[in-house]
Amino acid sequence: MTPTLESFTAELRAAPQRECFADRVIWGLGHLDFDAFILSQQGDERRYLKRLSAAGEQFFDWYLAHHLLRFDPVVAQVRRRNMPVIWNASELLGTCRREEQRDMWDKALQAEVCWGISLPLAGMGQMVCISRRLEDAQADRQQLMLDRIVAFSAIVSTVYRERFIPEPELPPELTDREIDCLAWAKRGKSAWETSRILDIAERTVNFHVQNAIHKLQVTSKYQAVAKAEEMGLILD
Repeated sequence: MTPTLESFTAELRAAPQRECFADRVIWGLGHLDFDAFILSQQGDERRYLKRLSAAGEQFFDWYLAHHLLRFDPVVAQVRRRNMPVIWNASELLGTCRREEQRDMWDKALQAEVCWGISLPLAGMGQMVCISRRLEDAQADRQQLMLDRIVAFSAIVSTVYRERFIPEPELPPELTDREIDCLAWAKRGKSAWETSRILDIAERTVNFHVQNAIHKLQVTSKYQAVAKAEEMGLILD
């Protein structure tokens, strides 16, 4: 039974860790109308759900063993445009100029890798859906399959970001005086020297520095200066 988008989303959100998340992505892929799938994750991990044939398995092993991600024009296009790409192995074989690429697509056709859709998965890597059925290469059929896989990948990317990509740390709201005191500390000035420059009491300088240390969640003046500079709060 083909899962609904809602049930697939629930499955992804229930995954306790990244490895289980990838397994559930592959489970969902199994209900789409393709013959084979490759999930290429960050760190160059690969998982396969379906094999086209013994020849197809040999092609994938050869592709990975020769590090052809460096030469694959489809991979380069997906990374450059950050959009799905529908590719046809026969057409690509006829337009390739590099010997490595011609050899790749020639071996792909021998392994019945006819066409497919490659698309980015935000934060994860790329997904490749492969078909060996030439009749599916018709434009209307490809558009239908593209719509399905784009909806699928949008869910995967959204839930992955929610689960595993932390929200960017927002700079704390330091006062102008706190920033001034850290800026002069960065220049090597003591609390007494800073007090003379800013025309405030030395204890007031120490008060502002301690407030900044607390807000930045560090333990020393030097750590506070370093973190404030990293966050762009102190300008040269």
